[in-house]
Amino acid sequence: MRLAPLRATNHNGGAIHFGNADNVNERDKLYVAVGENARPEAAQSLGTTLGKMLRINKDGTIPADNPFYTKTTGIRKAIWARGLRNPFTFAVQPGTDKISINDVGAQTWEEINEGVKGANYGWPCYEGPNGGSGFKRPVFAYRHGFSKTTGQAITGGAFYDPAPGATSPFPPEYFGDYFFTDIATGWIRQLDPATSEDPVTFKPGSGEQPVELKVGPEGDLYFLSRSAGSVESISYTTPPAP
Repeated sequence: MRLAPLRATNHNGGAIHFGNADNVNERDKLYVAVGENARPEAAQSLGTTLGKMLRINKDGTIPADNPFYTKTTGIRKAIWARGLRNPFTFAVQPGTDKISINDVGAQTWEEINEGVKGANYGWPCYEGPNGGSGFKRPVFAYRHGFSKTTGQAITGGAFYDPAPGATSPFPPEYFGDYFFTDIATGWIRQLDPATSEDPVTFKPGSGEQPVELKVGPEGDLYFLSRSAGSVESISYTTPPAP
């Protein structure tokens, strides 16, 4: 497969993950996040793979049930969702088909979007909680800044769902929550997807520049620190806090 040619050095490759391992139709499907290569108009166009979430089979072929399969040609048949600026990271919730796409914003907003087949997330027409008819609004968006509730670039997210049978060190109320982080502020916040209410601070801001989150097999939360060049782990101790 050959993707669209690149003209800029930013907003290019993003995360790749297989779909829900418990769904026979999804466990062999590979989801690929692609930025718009600093070409905002590309995010809306079905004539390019830029600014999209792509979905392909593990052998490199394209699933015929993709939403634009019959409306496009070539590699563009792989388009699964569009209207994204820079989906640097995303996460698939274990045991479900739920996908959370972390889209890095421009001047004002950072977004967490629910991954939906055929969805249009609005960039560059809309950003953040704004939106119009035909565009899917984010589950949660936060403004730019350098505070405990603002940031500059969402760079990691993970559902807290430890492996089946694992003895989790975290209490049950954490299960199913979505943890996300921002590279500029260094905090990690915790969102309940069921309510989409204001997240709580899980880890205060720091200079560690986290760029990815992952739940380990033992139930600890890991993040990749760009500034330290290391993998850090967070364990839960009781009482009183992580």
